[in-house]
Amino acid sequence: NVPATQASLDQKTRSELEANEAQLTKIISALHNSLGLVQAGRQNLAGAAVEFRLAKRWNPQQVGLDYNLGLAYFRAGSYREALAPLESEIKANPANTQARWLLGLSYFKTQDYSKAAELLHDVPSSGSTNVELYYALGKALLQQGKFAGAVSNLEMAVKLDPENALFHYELGRAYTAAGRREDAKREDETFNRLKKPQ
Repeated sequence: NVPATQASLDQKTRSELEANEAQLTKIISALHNSLGLVQAGRQNLAGAAVEFRLAKRWNPQQVGLDYNLGLAYFRAGSYREALAPLESEIKANPANTQARWLLGLSYFKTQDYSKAAELLHDVPSSGSTNVELYYALGKALLQQGKFAGAVSNLEMAVKLDPENALFHYELGRAYTAAGRREDAKREDETFNRLKKPQ
């Protein structure tokens, strides 16, 4: 038999824990999120993804978890796995441009060029200097036969990173598709010069 004082203490403790359960789950979720950020900072992206998933299990409503999880998957090269959490982030927070662009890059990396172009459509008007965004949008548009948009975005990629041989190669392809033979020839020459080992 448990003494009456012990039983009532246990009941009191139990009541306090039940009253604070929501608070505790938020704290535990925040701790897992913080551990995920630490793991990501250490380039342990698999460990980061585990921590973000645990944080989401404890508190699915915690702001930013889907973005963090999608970013960890993206940086680990797991582009397909990045899609669902980034879609969830955009659904919950449509104004999160970074999440939308990261989702666009994830679709680009999985070769869904139509969705990539749709999500990256506002990159040119954003003033962004992220060369990967212009390259992805340009190549996605090229794959869809939208040559004018492909050319302008790939030109911007080349402007931002003139030593990148791949950007010159894709710009040359876009120029060829758009019927700009002289420009295509110039880009082909630049590509061949840049790809040679120094």
